[in-house]
Formats: sequence, structure tokens, C-alpha cells
Amino acid sequence: MDILKPILDIYDTKKEVLLFYLDASIKSQVEDFDYEGDDFSLFLNDTIYCINKSTLDLDQVGKILAIKKKKVNYKG
Repeated sequence: MDILKPILDIYDTKKEVLLFYLDASIKSQVEDFDYEGDDFSLFLNDTIYCINKSTLDLDQVGKILAIKKKKVNYKG
């Protein structure tokens, strides 16, 4: 269940709203980065930080190795 989607859909400043709900330790790791929602442009060798939509935990961190049809392969 995506607990923040209804809230994020309301606001234009999605990154600030997301940061408000994150734990301080996660917030400090991701606050300097861009928020990429559904409309994103990623490139090979980009570093990605994936936050679980249900728990708001930092699930994965890694470098992008391949991008195919909205699927991203990365090495963490």
C-alpha cells in the first residue's frame, strides 16, 4: 500500500512533502538529491536511492546498469 501517494498527488512540491515524513536518518541521506516520481529520466551509472512506498524505509541504493521498458537494473 502506498501510504503517501494520495498526499503527494495534492502537492507540487513532492520532495519537501516526502522529506517531512521520512525518518531523520533517511532524510539526511537523500535530502540533497532530486525526487523522481512517476515521470523520471534516469541514465546509466546514475546512483539511485529507492524508498519503500509502504514503510518509508530506504530499501535499495545502487548504480544503474541497464534501463529497459520502465525496468531498471542496478548494482547495490
